[in-house]
Amino acid sequence: MCSTANDCTSLACLPDCGLRDAVLSHVHASLGALQTYKQQGREFVLGNSSFLEGSPFMSMDSNPHGNCALGSMECAAISHYNFLANIDKEGGLDKYDFGTWDFNAFDGYPRWSINTFIFKGSDLNKEEILADDEKSIAVLLPEIKKVHSGAVGKAIVVHLSYKPQRDDGLEQQTNVAAHYVALARKLTGPLLDV
Repeated sequence: MCSTANDCTSLACLPDCGLRDAVLSHVHASLGALQTYKQQGREFVLGNSSFLEGSPFMSMDSNPHGNCALGSMECAAISHYNFLANIDKEGGLDKYDFGTWDFNAFDGYPRWSINTFIFKGSDLNKEEILADDEKSIAVLLPEIKKVHSGAVGKAIVVHLSYKPQRDDGLEQQTNVAAHYVALARKLTGPLLDV
């Protein structure tokens, strides 16, 4: 089990990329990190629960291949706009710190997204990784090795989107990427042209 990002003794420790993780989005919601937003033009504005009527975000579940987690541009945008709003608030990132989360504590070896993970080289030494690397790392190897995988709440990583969300218009129909460029400039200074 991971207790900090420096103490990774399980097969894989996941920095909290729950901004875009089906399992951890529920944890963040219970900590107050997720508010309701609705798209107006290319922006999303803060609103109330009526904004969620008919939204894929309303039916969010812990399935990493569910529509909200994998396919919905709207779900991705709502997660990003919440993060961008929280990062500007004093203590806002504390809403994402749940300590550690043991993915294997309650439900055997469920699949979880491996967008970003930490492991020791010896954990994967001479192990066969299938074409479905996520299934190998999140499900099969931990079960074979009888170890747990966990997430570290203090380590936040933002995952922009999966291909279906990009295809659904996340970059063309929202200003999410522009907000991250502005955040990067704010935190680091001028950026190089790409």
